[in-house]
Amino acid sequence: MFQISVQSNIDGAVAALRVQAYDIGPSLVRALNTAAFEVRREWVRQMPITFDRPTSYTQRSPRYDKATAQTLQARVFINDAGPGTSPAEYLIHEATAGARAMKPSERMLGSYYVPGPGAQLDRN
Repeated sequence: MFQISVQSNIDGAVAALRVQAYDIGPSLVRALNTAAFEVRREWVRQMPITFDRPTSYTQRSPRYDKATAQTLQARVFINDAGPGTSPAEYLIHEATAGARAMKPSERMLGSYYVPGPGAQLDRN
């Protein structure tokens, strides 16, 4: 005669997992926040290399949301808050190598604005 028996200690396994999650949680949050901060720092460091004379507004635009014990996720993003066109709107064209959309007055003119030969330019 052939007999199969299965026993489990599911309550003990669940309790052990809860203890491990409690021990791992703070370390995981710290690791996620450190990674997000480093990604943001690298974005800021790469901006002057990638873009031609980025404005200080553009260089301050990378932000991150910290992870918490409840969410366990961190997010790095380009800040959209601010006057005029947000960095996310105009940086997407740099990232995807596309041309920016014409401003309404440029559409009426039929071409993009470019500085003339005698125009005084600032660093931006």
